[in-house]
Amino acid sequence: MSIRSVLPWTLDLVITRTVEDRPSGILRVDLAGDLAGWAQWVVRDGRADYDQACDVRTPVLRRLPRALDPLMRWNHAAMMSSGEAGLRRHLAGHEGS
Repeated sequence: MSIRSVLPWTLDLVITRTVEDRPSGILRVDLAGDLAGWAQWVVRDGRADYDQACDVRTPVLRRLPRALDPLMRWNHAAMMSSGEAGLRRHLAGHEGS
């Protein structure tokens, strides 16, 4: 899978589902490729919580100066906001099912 946000970098990821526990509402995946780590959704009581821990593996991004950290955080926030909007659209199409 490839993902991209506002800045002109595409990240290539391999996403492997490691936990899908419907009774407890947990979906967790491992991330490999340009990012290494995990991401997890916990859905309970009509609420969805997201958490992640990952490291950037792309050499060019790892060499960016620390002064660009705020720009990278902004880019990540834009990507997550876009993902949330897409998820809301998707779920709205499945209401009542």
